[in-house]
Amino acid sequence: MFWERRFGVLFTAVVLTILVVFIAMRVWAEEPYGEAITLCPGPDLYGYTCTTEGTAEYIDATNDTALYVDDGFIELELPFPFTFYGQTYTTLQASSNGSLTFGDEGNATFETFCPSPTDGVVPEMGDMIAPYWIDLDLTFVGYLEYEVVGTAPERIYVLEWDDIPLYSTGELVTFEVQLHEAGNNIFMLYQNVDLASGRDAVVAIQSEQQGLALTYSCLQPALANGLQLGFLHPEEANPALTAPSHTTAETQLFPCPAKEPWRNCTRPSVEAASGVCANWLRHGNKVNLPPFCAGNGPMLRPTAATNSSPFGKGGTVTPKRLSSNRMKPNKLPFCGAGR
Repeated sequence: MFWERRFGVLFTAVVLTILVVFIAMRVWAEEPYGEAITLCPGPDLYGYTCTTEGTAEYIDATNDTALYVDDGFIELELPFPFTFYGQTYTTLQASSNGSLTFGDEGNATFETFCPSPTDGVVPEMGDMIAPYWIDLDLTFVGYLEYEVVGTAPERIYVLEWDDIPLYSTGELVTFEVQLHEAGNNIFMLYQNVDLASGRDAVVAIQSEQQGLALTYSCLQPALANGLQLGFLHPEEANPALTAPSHTTAETQLFPCPAKEPWRNCTRPSVEAASGVCANWLRHGNKVNLPPFCAGNGPMLRPTAATNSSPFGKGGTVTPKRLSSNRMKPNKLPFCGAGR
């Protein structure tokens, strides 16, 4: 009887211990908020999670943004307000280099820099969605296109990078981002990435202002045709976080230098539409040259024939393949005969 009672007590204690551990693990697994900067599946501190088991379908975008440059961006209006990391936006800045940022400041820079707990978020990239952030070249081949499908309150805004070559190798990639009005969810879908596989790209979302990020892959061959990544907005964002206030960085107007303007110049002011490099905005030493042409005409894709740049330099445009995005010879947006 003594041993039976001892065994019964021991058995009960073991069962209770297992039950407590099981409950604790369930509570931990269901914790809605994680670290400020973390890896998929998350959650991050805001509450974003990511999944590869979504039900979104690839949508072929058909509206050309006419962004025909190597490193550049274009501002696009959203058809509905979209909330990202607690801030609601009505416009975005789409970059030729496989990323988009929200707010008034765009940045076409690409970096081999990944959000990490040790290094923090990527600086100077703001609130960013990076489906395939790498050095791409839209100068001669490929399209950056958008589409709006569905009806309110379930519209989908699509931004597609269509058959665009990697600057370093010329390999073509096709992928897109979908912003869903219902739920403020983000989907990244990949149609043609098998050859490049994302081995040198960053796939992540971040809020620079709040120091938050959720990363799927960092310079790894983690992408494949048909892959779908869903970055899901939480039903309730972390109440401990203060809602961000949108601010615009101070800029300094100065005359565009006659030589090597890509060393110090970035965004052109609206005066540049006159065809003269009137005033540019100093923004560190980042290269960030949106397209513009003489007069009020649209940007035209350059051909291999004679073209003229906004700085009055004519000549044949010869693409060059360099590994660095700093001071590439063909970083300037060329205007001239196009399609």
